[in-house]
Amino acid sequence: MRTIFTIIIASTLLNIANAQIGEWYSTSGWEMPFQFANIEPTSDEITTNKVMRWAPVLNLNFYANYDFSKSVGMFTGFTLRNVGFITDLQSTNDTIPIYHSATKVRKKYRTYNIGVPLGLKFGKLNGFFFYAGFQVEYAFNYKEKTFVDDKKEERFTVWFGDRAEQFPMSLFAGFQTKHGLNVKFQYYLNNFHNKDFYSSAEQAKIYNGFDANVFYFSLNFAVFKNTDLYYKEYKEEDGAL
Repeated sequence: MRTIFTIIIASTLLNIANAQIGEWYSTSGWEMPFQFANIEPTSDEITTNKVMRWAPVLNLNFYANYDFSKSVGMFTGFTLRNVGFITDLQSTNDTIPIYHSATKVRKKYRTYNIGVPLGLKFGKLNGFFFYAGFQVEYAFNYKEKTFVDDKKEERFTVWFGDRAEQFPMSLFAGFQTKHGLNVKFQYYLNNFHNKDFYSSAEQAKIYNGFDANVFYFSLNFAVFKNTDLYYKEYKEEDGAL
């Protein structure tokens, strides 16, 4: 699977490098997501409260675009994503450590992912248009934080580990305005954590039964088209994502 993912990344980079050939052109920019998660806790004795996560850093987009006509086109490329969620935990069982009823426990989870999207766009490509597609990602960095009564109790980061789903997949859809501002919705099909992860310290699969599917709304900003500023070089006959 990692070999296939590497081939996809390499092919995408080659396409972007040759964006000037034929009808291909490149666009790049950044994204500001507002993230949530559909959460099912690990125990019936634990309740959760979902909290919005704002993650403006570090989310970058690099796309290779191809327009079949003035109203239909496609795009691929690669992205760097900061993906995660926040949840408050509370227990109705006073015997569970740190989750007793008088204590507020907040957990923050996030991964950095490299992704490859494949999408279609349709509408007036030199103005307002819609787009939708599918994306596969590789989660290469994981971070987890625990706060008890607003005081940080634990924090750790893992590179190239297996606590999170290593190859999360998602569906996305959105619309873009003439000068590069667009709004997107993205939903992850996989559970955020790897349920088979075994903690040697706790002698258990600590994420087993903890279901959390991340989704988010975001503002996206196209900054460059090829090597020029997007807003400066925008031409009436061109459309870009």
